[in-house]
Amino acid sequence: MAKVASKKTVDNNAGLLKTIEGIDRKKVVCVEDFGRFIIVLLKDEAIFHTHIGLEVRCKRWITNLEGKANDASLFMWLANLVDMKHETKGKENLKFPETDTTYADMLDSMIIMTEANLCHPTTAFVDMDEAVKFANERLNWLLAKSKELENTINTTVKEESEEDLKKNFEDGQVAIIAEQVAKELKKDEV
Repeated sequence: MAKVASKKTVDNNAGLLKTIEGIDRKKVVCVEDFGRFIIVLLKDEAIFHTHIGLEVRCKRWITNLEGKANDASLFMWLANLVDMKHETKGKENLKFPETDTTYADMLDSMIIMTEANLCHPTTAFVDMDEAVKFANERLNWLLAKSKELENTINTTVKEESEEDLKKNFEDGQVAIIAEQVAKELKKDEV
């Protein structure tokens, strides 16, 4: 995105944010323009907004113990896409770690995947055969996941006996003593 001004009183994202209703500007963390869509990260949600009118808003519903969004959530996917765009600046032609792909190609792949998945509703009903096929595939996937969950829930958990609990406690005590001895040995060496 081209910078309009650099003074702290000027909002460089004002034009982009005008296209999205209901945003509390105080909650805006970041606004990124990806050409065909923009992502607005707020303190408590992410917004995917296309220039053809599709808008997807997602909250940080799934969080870990530290209160951060779970890696497998839509919120984190959008946040990671924004982070990847920032990371790519100046490294476009360098190889992305542990791959044969450049940063620019990796970012392009993420952009295409994001747009293809999130814009599906705008094209879902253009071809009724494809719409039915997609719906059936999705329903079959949901049924398989439901059965997987049901099997997991119905699996009996083996209760630990008194002997198992005692052995686990003793093993834990041995590990603690070993750590303490290692610390003392290190102190003696210094």
